[in-house]
Amino acid sequence: MLPHIIVNEKEKLKPVVEKMAQLGILGAIVTNDVGEAVGTLVLKDVLSLSDREELQVGQAMRKQVVSVDFGTPASELIDLFHKTQIPIIAVLDEKGRVVSTVSERELLIYLTKGSLNVET
Repeated sequence: MLPHIIVNEKEKLKPVVEKMAQLGILGAIVTNDVGEAVGTLVLKDVLSLSDREELQVGQAMRKQVVSVDFGTPASELIDLFHKTQIPIIAVLDEKGRVVSTVSERELLIYLTKGSLNVET
């Protein structure tokens, strides 16, 4: 499984972006204090911001969240990635809380090797 990041909207942006860059992650799911997805942090969006030092994640995120339930077929994930152009999808539990993520890279690995390991 590839590393993934789920971050709180109140976290400082700079250390989150540094961690994303270090891990080679293009996007992160942003949650509120109760674990609900509230946005998506996309690395290419952050690169254009001049005041990264001062911002919180919630101020730099996209308000759009793409989410699926656990067990969603790969074909549906492909469609979502294509339609939304967001590099990460939140996997939700039955209460609507983020339990994991699926990235475009993970899906590509799954399609070429045949196993998508979603870790909770």
